[in-house]
Amino acid sequence: MTYKKTGLILFFLGLSLSFACTKSEAGSQKNEDTKPEVKVPIEDPIGTTVTTIPVTHTRDAKTYTWATRHQEVLALNKQRPPKIVFIGNSILHYWGGEPTASLTRGADSWDQYFKPKDVRNLGFGFDRIENVLWRVHNGELDGYSASHIVVLIGTNNITAPNTDDEIIEGLDFLIKAIQRHQPTAKIILMGLLPRRNYEARIASLNERISTVAATLKVQYATSGNLLLGSNGKIDETLFSDGVHPNATGYGLLAPFINSHLN
Repeated sequence: MTYKKTGLILFFLGLSLSFACTKSEAGSQKNEDTKPEVKVPIEDPIGTTVTTIPVTHTRDAKTYTWATRHQEVLALNKQRPPKIVFIGNSILHYWGGEPTASLTRGADSWDQYFKPKDVRNLGFGFDRIENVLWRVHNGELDGYSASHIVVLIGTNNITAPNTDDEIIEGLDFLIKAIQRHQPTAKIILMGLLPRRNYEARIASLNERISTVAATLKVQYATSGNLLLGSNGKIDETLFSDGVHPNATGYGLLAPFINSHLN
């Protein structure tokens, strides 16, 4: 009788231990399955040429605060992740869209073509290539997956002044950084818009920019001819100051760029 009782106790004890082990293993498996994904930080190299060294600036401080706009971009991207991004300088910044700017030169065409697509405006006044590079390295293209990224940058490097070689090296470096942060996005590298007194140099630069685009397997698009007169100089009726398009100029640019987003 004692042996039977002892046997039963050992039997039930074994069942209890087996159940506990199974439960523990299941719990362990569940913890492993729900473990949050660890994101590996993107390692961005720093170049040695001025256009490949990321830096901030305050050149347009009378018009806006560069650091504040950067924080506005990060907050807006987190709140409403964009699918289409325009990134560049004041030519984009003061066109329209969000984050909003104190100055807009082409809001009507922006609202017609890009507002329905909820395009995010990452244009910053007076930016050069190295300033956009800093912004890419510091989160403006992180945390979401864009379908298209339009890049229009480099005209302020002409008057920095930088050499053509420095500008091309910087654009190559920048596009590679964008590809690291947005590997699935279709990148559209725009040729520089013509500007007063620099038409010939920009035409030459744009030929080299098209080669950068081809080498890096991104799309190249140049709309410069839309803003030129028959004499090869800018059409002054399409510019507000010889650099930035006016509302009419933006009205020509908008459908051209939009055609690359469809």
